[in-house]
Amino acid sequence: MSEEKPGKLDELLAYLAVDGGWHSLEDVAGATHLAKSKVLVVARFLARFGFVEFDETSGNVRIDRKTRAWYTEAP
Repeated sequence: MSEEKPGKLDELLAYLAVDGGWHSLEDVAGATHLAKSKVLVVARFLARFGFVEFDETSGNVRIDRKTRAWYTEAP
């Protein structure tokens, strides 16, 4: 049985969950190897459903506290 590689969404959430702080779209794009335009679309989508907070003015995103707790808890 082979282990699957994490998907890009998983990588994005993992990156945001490390410290729970604010990150620029550029930083997230660099860490996930996604285009900034894709990170923007994903950030808006995740914010719409409360998984992240996204500040449109500054272009910064951070993972929601509850999502971070859920995402970082051990299996």
